[in-house]
Amino acid sequence: MKTIFSTILICLFCFSFVLAQENDNHGKKKDLINAQKIAFITKNLDLTPEEAQSFWPVFNEYQKKAEELFDEKRKYMKKVKVDSDGLSEKESEELSDKIIEIDLTEAKLRKDYHIKFKKVLPKVKVLKLYKTEHLFKRQLLNDMRGGKGKGHGYRYHNESE
Repeated sequence: MKTIFSTILICLFCFSFVLAQENDNHGKKKDLINAQKIAFITKNLDLTPEEAQSFWPVFNEYQKKAEELFDEKRKYMKKVKVDSDGLSEKESEELSDKIIEIDLTEAKLRKDYHIKFKKVLPKVKVLKLYKTEHLFKRQLLNDMRGGKGKGHGYRYHNESE
């Protein structure tokens, strides 16, 4: 009995250790991508020191809020993927309503931060920011798919290409 209990404890410990390492690796990947995104935006927007000092706190605040919404939406989308066939009409309606609610909140967040970005950057650079974010996402997806097609490596791509 003692050996079974000890074996279970060891298995649980090993499992939690592996899980912690996976979370840590995910965190490191996320940090690496964020660092690359910051470098990509900085390079493509050609921020002056004064612009950078005003812009980055606003942008980081926006990113944090957008990420929270993304995580919330992902939680609901996962439920759709796993349970969509087994949901009742009422559950399906509630779930779809919640997803649309999050989409609307994301749109409002973008609008609110558009106004804030215009206060800290020239209007031309605000537009360039949106283009740069799009380019970064496109290059990131391309790299994740194995770099097939144009624009290998978002680290080397700049908005003038």
